[in-house]
Order: sequence, then C-alpha cells, then structure tokens
Amino acid sequence: MKPFGHWGELTVPGIGSTSEALAAAKTLGITHILDVASEVEPFQVENPATGLKLVFEAANQKVYLVE
Repeated sequence: MKPFGHWGELTVPGIGSTSEALAAAKTLGITHILDVASEVEPFQVENPATGLKLVFEAANQKVYLVE
C-alpha cells in the first residue's frame, strides 16, 4: 500500500498522512512497512514507531514488521 503519492494523490480513503497510514496498517492487513529516504523526501517513519519492529535496514531503506 502506498497511502499517498509524490504529488499528494491519496490512494486510501480517509488516510492523508504517514501517521494515519501507520495507525491503520494493522486494520488494513498490512504486515510490513517499507520506508525509503530519497532525494525528494527523508524517512517517513519516526523511530521508535509504536507497533512497528525494525527487521531490515540498509542505506536509505528500512523495513518494519507491523506488530
């Protein structure tokens, strides 16, 4: 799931921010979150994120398990 696009397009009704997407992840059946730091935007998930467990980290990317 990509909750919103680069130009602000919304893909999930009622979700317009990173915090709203993270809060709804478990309810939506999401098991993992991929967070990427790019030239355009930094990481979106603040550490430590409640209900998420970091399971993989590399340069400019992190994968979290939704607990």
